[in-house]
Parts: sequence; C-alpha cells; structure tokens
Amino acid sequence: MSKDQPKVVVCLPCYNAELFIKRTLESLKNQTYSNFTVLISDDKSTDQTVSLIKSLVGTDERFQLIEQKQNLGWLDHVDFLLEQASGEGKYTFIIPHDDIIEVSYIAKLVEALENNPDAVLSFSDMNFNDRDPSEIASYTALGKVKSRQKRLEKLLEKEQLWWIAYRGMMRADLIPEIIPSQKNLFGNREYAADWFLLIRLAMFGEFVRVPEVLYTKYYHEKNKSHSFKHTHLNHLSNLLTFFVMLFRSPIEWNEKLKLQTKIIQNSIKRLVLMTGVGNFLIKKK
Repeated sequence: MSKDQPKVVVCLPCYNAELFIKRTLESLKNQTYSNFTVLISDDKSTDQTVSLIKSLVGTDERFQLIEQKQNLGWLDHVDFLLEQASGEGKYTFIIPHDDIIEVSYIAKLVEALENNPDAVLSFSDMNFNDRDPSEIASYTALGKVKSRQKRLEKLLEKEQLWWIAYRGMMRADLIPEIIPSQKNLFGNREYAADWFLLIRLAMFGEFVRVPEVLYTKYYHEKNKSHSFKHTHLNHLSNLLTFFVMLFRSPIEWNEKLKLQTKIIQNSIKRLVLMTGVGNFLIKKK
C-alpha cells in the first residue's frame, strides 16, 4: 500500500445481492490503486449474501463487512456508510451491489480530483449491461462549470443523464454537508435522492468528468430504481424540496432568489400538467 496515495473509502451497501455481489467485489479487488478500504454493509439480507461475501473477501484486509441488525432501507443504509467513511479517508464513493468498475476507476478519479482542487466530485462515462458496449453514456453539462448558480441551474433542468455524476467520487470532508440525505417533502420520500446529493455537492464546488468508460451500470428487475414512479407528484415534490434546500443553504441570497424564481416557474409548469389546465384551455379555444 502506497503511503503517497490519498486514502479512498468505498461505500458498498448490500441487500439480497447473492446474484450480483461477486462481480462487484471482483471489480474492486482488481483495482490498480492501492490505498483504499471497502466498507461493505449488509442490510439484513434474507438470502446468502453475507456468507458469499465472507467467502469472496476471505482475509483481504481492504474489505470490512458490517452486518446490520435491522433493515435500514436504501437511503438510511447509504447514510450509515457515509457516516462510517467520514474522517477515514480523503475521497469516497458509493457503489451499488450490482454495478462494476474498471480496474483504473479509483486511480483515474483520484487523479482528476488531485489535479482539480476546486472540484468536489469526479466521475466517468459509463455503459450498460443491456446495451451495445460501444454505446457510451456521458454527462457533459456540468464539467468544470465554475459558477455555483450555473451548476445549480443545470441540475434544476436535469439535462442529459445527470445521475451519471452520482456514480462518481467525492471529497470525504464534505460528508457532514450531505448527510442525513435529503428526502422529498411529500410523494415518494426517496425519489431522486441522488439528485439532492448532487445539488448539495454543487453548492460547494465544481464537478470534473473523466471522459472514459470506467463504470458499468447493471439493469435488472430488482433494481431499486424500478420501485420509483415518475409521477407529476414526485416531480413537483422534487422541485419544492429543492426550493427549501436553497432556503436553508449557506449560499448568498441573490443566488437563492434567482434559483428559487426558476424553481417556481418550473413548479407552475408541473402543476399545469398535473391538473390538466393546459388541455382544458386548449379545448376551450
């Protein structure tokens, strides 16, 4: 283990992962980067996840297994791991129990943050298990945007595949600023929690993109995202929760007001869609 390398703490939340966890662990074990620790937390699985992890990890001291005594649920489980990671390293990232990373993922994302001291998050391009490997998914809207207001505006508009950035690496000293995770004020409480995390990070610094495919996202019927419904109610709740987050944030009031005005405009559009007022007026004409 190189003492010259910044310490990275990996947060790996697991639940009923026996079908997927082997490839995820293998992708972590094969990293070219040396100075990292993997915090694996099992959220009281009902299958063979725990025994499988123990057999796969063996005596590898880089991997630490925590067994939860009761089921926390996705968001509280992630918060638990981030809290454990706080103060343990310079950088951290969250990887679901079914995704995989390339062998140079940690090394290249650390390098991006080391070379960009104003950046709070680095992330790569990705591909998907159910698509042609040549099909690359990228998020370019927030690469090195220096203006905090512009970063938050772009997140508000949810340009491109914004959630790709959530699969990146962040500065661990910002963990106290992002937990407990923000939940929706109404609707599905966990809907778009990854968006709220990125919003909080964007308040503190830039995002930097590594233009290489270093991450593979696995889609299957047990994905957590499949339980989320993309309803008008959930979208409206996202907007109003963002509004409140800005009100409570430490950023300047002139920035808050400009952003909150845009949120109100977007909320009105969403309300029109929810209530069908637009269709009513069209029929009226």
